Amino acid sequence: MATKSAKGGTCTINSTAFKITDWRFDGQQNISDATDSGSSANFTEHVIGRRSGRFSLSGYVHTDALPNAQLTMGTPITTVHLTVDGTAKYIIPSATVRNIRVSAPIRSGDTLTFEAECEVNGPYTELA
Repeated sequence: MATKSAKGGTCTINSTAFKITDWRFDGQQNISDATDSGSSANFTEHVIGRRSGRFSLSGYVHTDALPNAQLTMGTPITTVHLTVDGTAKYIIPSATVRNIRVSAPIRSGDTLTFEAECEVNGPYTELA
């Protein structure tokens, strides 16, 4: 795989650009233990199960156009594209917002930030 820069990274939800500072995708493969007394040589065995994915979006809160207005906990979102470099992207047809975190660094006076964590609902495409 060629080395990529995240400088061109973007996010769109329903073909609308979503302002973020970064995103993270976590894929997971379910692997169930299938070891029983008939296993040879005392090694464990497993069964490959289903895949799942989660992703998070982080950015700055703008009170004139709240970025998390589209992201309400428990709300489904559709057609999410997490682009790595302007071309290669994760394509997520459906996901559900698990939680939203807003940070207000009062002492430092820095900009408000948000992080939304979402769970993929069904299949997704990796780096298409």
